[in-house]
Amino acid sequence: MIVMNLFGYIVENEYIYIRINDIIMDGLILIILGIYIFSKMFGGGDKKKKRRKRKSTFWGDTSTYSDYDAWNRSHGSDNKLF
Repeated sequence: MIVMNLFGYIVENEYIYIRINDIIMDGLILIILGIYIFSKMFGGGDKKKKRRKRKSTFWGDTSTYSDYDAWNRSHGSDNKLF
């Protein structure tokens, strides 16, 4: 009878020990998951600004008017849309 009570006591304490470890591990997983979600929501992490791609113009990516000049020479100065 003493052995049974002693065995029951050990099993009960082991169950409590395992249950506490489960709660701690669940808590750690939730904390890590929460940090990850909040960092994605509020832009945490890399603070380096990304360079914007320059908007392409109507005539292409050139910065001069050479394409326009060539078009104007071939179509004439009074070629209008409307």
